[in-house]
Amino acid sequence: MDEVPEKISVGQISSSHISKQIVVEGRIEKIYPIKAKLIDGAFRCQRCEHTLSLNPRHLRHYAVLQPCREPSCPQGQTHSSYLQ
Repeated sequence: MDEVPEKISVGQISSSHISKQIVVEGRIEKIYPIKAKLIDGAFRCQRCEHTLSLNPRHLRHYAVLQPCREPSCPQGQTHSSYLQ
């Protein structure tokens, strides 16, 4: 790094600074863990290979694996796995 970027205040940070190096002077008060955010996902039945797309808005409904909803699949047991 040849040149150190000019210092800017926290209030001046904007989307124009994305992917750019900046210098901010200050003190860290608290650190929070990074929260993963699901953007797109799916479940696949391990028996019939049926894939159920996952809508992130309804994620709480998929926290527990659900039985396969494919009519041709033998239902009654939870046998889906999350696809990454």
